Amino acid sequence: MRILPTTFLFFVTIALCARQASAQPPKSVEFPNCNETRFPSPDGRWEVVAAASPYLCPDAGNVHDVAAFPKEPTPLALRLSPTNRNPGSNRELPFDGSNGSIGWSTDSQSFFVNEHIASNDNEAYVYRATEVSMRIDLGRLIRNADYSARKLSTGHRYTFAREWLDNHTVLVQYCGHTDDYPVVQFDFRYRVTLNEGLQKVSTWHGHPNMTKGDCVWRDIR
Repeated sequence: MRILPTTFLFFVTIALCARQASAQPPKSVEFPNCNETRFPSPDGRWEVVAAASPYLCPDAGNVHDVAAFPKEPTPLALRLSPTNRNPGSNRELPFDGSNGSIGWSTDSQSFFVNEHIASNDNEAYVYRATEVSMRIDLGRLIRNADYSARKLSTGHRYTFAREWLDNHTVLVQYCGHTDDYPVVQFDFRYRVTLNEGLQKVSTWHGHPNMTKGDCVWRDIR
């Protein structure tokens, strides 16, 4: 019987692991893009669809009358659509931001939406695919449960759903800075479990670090 060299087996193992990692679906997808953005659920039964933005098309100045575009970004149309594996009607999702991101849970039952409202505000919501009319406002949930977050939410505040830790738990970053002197910069992390509550996993607040700015993401779970 022929014995394969250890070095050969090592490189084969590395190659297989890399292939498996590359096949994993992305944790989230940002939008808008020049073309319509479609982010399907892992089971293929749903997809969240974000409208295209002509601002991002390389030839926008040639095809469109740029002068006719509004000076300020307009809210995007966002909807949940069933696929041909799951017949049904489209469901419009409330969205008041100019850009954002979407992330599905691995069981395809829930998804989060990050919504950039303005330079001083970012909101994050969780939806159940079968009950999109009942969304969870993650920022409000944190402010109601955590006095320290509520106390510092007087200026620039940003809520980001970062990733699903399991089918029911989202890693959330709540960060920003106060506007009144003395300015305080803050960065809190939470595990939010749907229908159960939240757990604070890290806390930082102090003098502003203007070289890094607000909400620099570091994986400090």
